[in-house]
Amino acid sequence: MGRKYHGPGIFLLMTVMKALKESDDLSTRELIKLCGVTSYAFYRVINFLENNGLVQSETVRIRDRGKGSVKIYRLTPKGEKLYEILTEYINTFKNKYRV
Repeated sequence: MGRKYHGPGIFLLMTVMKALKESDDLSTRELIKLCGVTSYAFYRVINFLENNGLVQSETVRIRDRGKGSVKIYRLTPKGEKLYEILTEYINTFKNKYRV
Protein backbone atom coordinates (compact mmCIF):
# COMPACT_ATOMS: atom_id res chain seq x y z
CA MET A 1 0.00 0.00 0.00
CA GLY A 2 1.29 3.50 -0.87
CA ARG A 3 1.90 6.50 1.30
CA LYS A 4 -1.26 8.20 2.54
CA TYR A 5 -1.90 11.82 1.63
CA HIS A 6 -2.70 14.04 4.61
CA GLY A 7 -2.62 17.45 2.95
CA PRO A 8 -5.45 19.87 2.21
CA GLY A 9 -8.06 19.10 -0.45
CA ILE A 10 -7.32 19.85 -4.10
CA PHE A 11 -10.13 22.38 -4.46
CA LEU A 12 -8.93 24.37 -1.46
CA LEU A 13 -5.39 24.27 -2.86
CA MET A 14 -6.67 25.48 -6.22
CA THR A 15 -8.70 28.26 -4.60
CA VAL A 16 -5.61 29.69 -2.89
CA MET A 17 -3.39 29.14 -5.94
CA LYS A 18 -5.94 30.82 -8.23
CA ALA A 19 -6.15 33.85 -5.94
CA LEU A 20 -2.34 34.13 -6.00
CA LYS A 21 -2.22 33.64 -9.77
CA GLU A 22 -4.77 36.38 -10.41
CA SER A 23 -3.41 38.94 -7.93
CA ASP A 24 0.19 39.73 -7.11
CA ASP A 25 1.50 39.90 -3.57
CA LEU A 26 -1.52 39.19 -1.40
CA SER A 27 -1.40 39.44 2.38
CA THR A 28 -2.65 36.77 4.76
CA ARG A 29 -5.78 38.77 5.56
CA GLU A 30 -6.49 39.47 1.86
CA LEU A 31 -6.11 35.80 0.93
CA ILE A 32 -8.35 34.57 3.74
CA LYS A 33 -11.06 37.03 2.74
CA LEU A 34 -10.70 36.42 -1.00
CA CYS A 35 -10.79 32.62 -0.63
CA GLY A 36 -13.61 32.63 1.91
CA VAL A 37 -11.87 30.18 4.23
CA THR A 38 -11.17 30.05 7.94
CA SER A 39 -7.75 31.04 9.27
CA TYR A 40 -7.11 27.40 10.19
CA ALA A 41 -7.90 26.16 6.67
CA PHE A 42 -5.80 28.92 5.13
CA TYR A 43 -2.72 28.20 7.26
CA ARG A 44 -3.01 24.49 6.55
CA VAL A 45 -3.02 25.17 2.80
CA ILE A 46 -0.37 27.90 2.77
CA ASN A 47 2.00 25.82 4.91
CA PHE A 48 1.55 22.87 2.56
CA LEU A 49 2.21 25.08 -0.48
CA GLU A 50 5.28 26.72 1.09
CA ASN A 51 6.74 23.43 2.33
CA ASN A 52 6.50 22.05 -1.21
CA GLY A 53 8.09 25.08 -2.88
CA LEU A 54 4.89 26.20 -4.61
CA VAL A 55 4.48 29.50 -2.75
CA GLN A 56 6.96 31.92 -1.25
CA SER A 57 6.28 34.49 1.41
CA GLU A 58 7.92 37.72 2.42
CA THR A 59 7.43 39.99 5.42
CA VAL A 60 6.98 43.59 4.32
CA ARG A 61 6.95 46.65 6.54
CA ILE A 62 3.87 48.86 6.19
CA ARG A 63 4.52 52.55 6.61
CA ASP A 64 0.85 53.56 6.63
CA ARG A 65 -0.88 54.21 9.94
CA GLY A 66 1.72 52.40 12.03
CA LYS A 67 0.53 48.93 11.02
CA GLY A 68 3.96 47.34 11.42
CA SER A 69 4.42 44.56 8.89
CA VAL A 70 2.45 42.02 6.90
CA LYS A 71 3.33 38.73 5.29
CA ILE A 72 2.67 38.59 1.57
CA TYR A 73 2.54 35.52 -0.65
CA ARG A 74 3.19 34.75 -4.30
CA LEU A 75 3.41 31.63 -6.44
CA THR A 76 6.89 30.36 -7.26
CA PRO A 77 7.70 29.27 -10.86
CA LYS A 78 7.06 25.69 -9.69
CA GLY A 79 3.68 26.79 -8.27
CA GLU A 80 2.80 28.60 -11.52
CA LYS A 81 3.58 25.44 -13.52
CA LEU A 82 1.52 23.20 -11.22
CA TYR A 83 -1.38 25.66 -11.37
CA GLU A 84 -1.32 25.56 -15.19
CA ILE A 85 -1.23 21.73 -15.22
CA LEU A 86 -4.08 21.40 -12.71
CA THR A 87 -6.19 24.01 -14.52
CA GLU A 88 -5.74 22.18 -17.81
CA TYR A 89 -6.63 18.86 -16.16
CA ILE A 90 -9.77 20.30 -14.51
CA ASN A 91 -10.91 21.92 -17.78
CA THR A 92 -10.39 18.65 -19.66
CA PHE A 93 -12.42 16.80 -17.02
CA LYS A 94 -15.23 19.39 -17.16
CA ASN A 95 -15.40 19.19 -20.94
CA LYS A 96 -15.30 15.41 -21.04
CA TYR A 97 -18.02 14.93 -18.42
CA ARG A 98 -19.97 18.12 -19.10
CA VAL A 99 -19.64 19.22 -15.48
